[in-house]
Amino acid sequence: TLMRVVLLEGLFNTMDPCGTYTWGETEDYMVNIQAAVPCTAPPTAGMAYANDSTVCPSVNYNLNLSGSSIASGLSYQWEKSSNGTTWAAVSGATAINYQTSQTSDNYYRCIVTCLGVPDTSTVVFISTNSFTTCYCTSNATDPADSDIGNVSLGALNNGNPNPAINNTNATSTYTNYASVTAPVLLQGINYPISITQISQFNFNACNVKVYIDYNQNGIYDPATEEVFSNQTTSNQGGNVVSGVITIPLTALNGLTGMRVVMVEGTFSTVTPCGTYFNGETEDYVVDIQTPLPCTTPPVAGTAVSSAPSVCPNAPFDLNLSGSANASGLTYQWQESINGTNWTDIVGATSILYSYAQVVATYYRCVVTCSGIQSN
Repeated sequence: TLMRVVLLEGLFNTMDPCGTYTWGETEDYMVNIQAAVPCTAPPTAGMAYANDSTVCPSVNYNLNLSGSSIASGLSYQWEKSSNGTTWAAVSGATAINYQTSQTSDNYYRCIVTCLGVPDTSTVVFISTNSFTTCYCTSNATDPADSDIGNVSLGALNNGNPNPAINNTNATSTYTNYASVTAPVLLQGINYPISITQISQFNFNACNVKVYIDYNQNGIYDPATEEVFSNQTTSNQGGNVVSGVITIPLTALNGLTGMRVVMVEGTFSTVTPCGTYFNGETEDYVVDIQTPLPCTTPPVAGTAVSSAPSVCPNAPFDLNLSGSANASGLTYQWQESINGTNWTDIVGATSILYSYAQVVATYYRCVVTCSGIQSN
């Protein structure tokens, strides 16, 4: 009898076995269908193999048999082992082929049975890549115009933010900084983050997003793992965007991936995966750990500003350098016009605070642990 294969270009086209279409191809073949011969004991299990010998965590792959008996009356049972010695039947894996996924290395084999007599296939070993090497790709398709000049988060301070425009180094589309020392980020702690844009020619505003793989599954989930979003502007200092990232208490301990995506255009869509025209993606590794409780008196550190002088009502960021990183700390920024009489800034209760002023002002931060203050 005949077999027809139809390949039709376009994801939303309707496919029929007959008729015409614009792009694609149809191929016809002849196949010979026969009644299966009953199996004979013992059967031949053959060789177990997979479509890939090295896989990413939780990504499906297929197991199959080569050289196995082809007959009626055969039954199949795939088995799995973590050490190649102790085997367990895989529930539901009772066909000649089997689709599965894994998060750790495993051995597989298949028991083929005819008339109660089994034969065991050869063993196939499937190794698991580190999830940090399995992230989706992301990059610009054109090296011109906007790039990421600097990324700062905790102890991470990577890249040269200068000059902001006419920068001959602003030609990257993707950079992997996994070899840069991973900053330690403690669960439940707030961390200031800043991203600086550089431009090969004139300045064009960009959308910026940051993702952290908190559950270490090798996927940047835009719904739960987008940790920062902002847009650069043409204002003075507008090529720097900053904010605060709070590491959730549910984040898994250990090394995991962080992705920074900068896409040129104020109406551009930023996603953790895929391509875009101008901009850059940078990948990092961060080290998430459980914090120790704060001790008294806490170390407040040094108050710093993103700009030593500003125009009236122009935004700038206040931050602490050398401050203690621990659980149980609270923050209160204060201001003074003479450096003697201090007033709390309402709502300024995180380690980083964005502010604006109309006159020259002094700032400091009161850091408290168990009721004991430092400034």
